[in-house]
Amino acid sequence: MAYEGALDTCVTLLIIIAFSKDFSLGVITSVISILSIFSAYICKRIINPRKVKSAVYISCIVPLLSTFILLFITNSYTIIGYSIIYSFFIQIVSIINDIKTFKITNSDI
Repeated sequence: MAYEGALDTCVTLLIIIAFSKDFSLGVITSVISILSIFSAYICKRIINPRKVKSAVYISCIVPLLSTFILLFITNSYTIIGYSIIYSFFIQIVSIINDIKTFKITNSDI
């Protein structure tokens, strides 16, 4: 269930099966990519050093809840909802991780 793991491949296959077209996978992937860019923008504008801990907690709990919903109720709506939620919140966790890693290096850049 890791990022870019088996669940990611299963969601891709479920999207193709649910909508019976490869074109729908492209449309959904494009929308999810736009939402990932939007989440990066939100992360830059809203999250400050005092709110990082709560942002990480929220960004980990919400995708976990959407994973459980996807496991118990698998239809086209939950697949799209899971994909949107997962990509939105994983982007925030990734950005925070990159910032924290960069701060550890003590770089002057």
